[in-house]
Amino acid sequence: MGAVATDHSATTPYAERLSQTEAEGIVARALSGDSGSEDAARFTANVLVEMAGMSVYPAQLLGAPWWFFDSPLGMRRYLDAVMETAGLYNTAGFNVDTRAFASIPSCDNVGRRITCDWLAGMVLTGVVDEEEAPDMAREFAYGFQKEPVGRA
Repeated sequence: MGAVATDHSATTPYAERLSQTEAEGIVARALSGDSGSEDAARFTANVLVEMAGMSVYPAQLLGAPWWFFDSPLGMRRYLDAVMETAGLYNTAGFNVDTRAFASIPSCDNVGRRITCDWLAGMVLTGVVDEEEAPDMAREFAYGFQKEPVGRA
């Protein structure tokens, strides 16, 4: 199945491309307990190179989880913070993760309303063309939530 998310940190800006053989050797040493700090530094440097390579195509989609932005102003702050940099088509729409099955429709409804209101503001300020806005609204409200994995 593979990973769908990652969280990592590099303590230095050092980057190094390892051959597959070198990387596999480091992993083998780590699994056997024979790796050291030099192996860790080189492997981390290689991860930075790989992550940079993945950033040049849409390998990941950004989505706001409901539990972080569960208010209208929180949703607007999310949209203001990420859309200019990430772009509309690099997002997965508004993700709802609730254990209360009956609340999903209301969460989606609020998310759609706030998103379309935010988009209308972008049209009014001239950031988005009025002709493009209906398609963008449909993608926000339906398309991005329906098939986020298929677009990655």
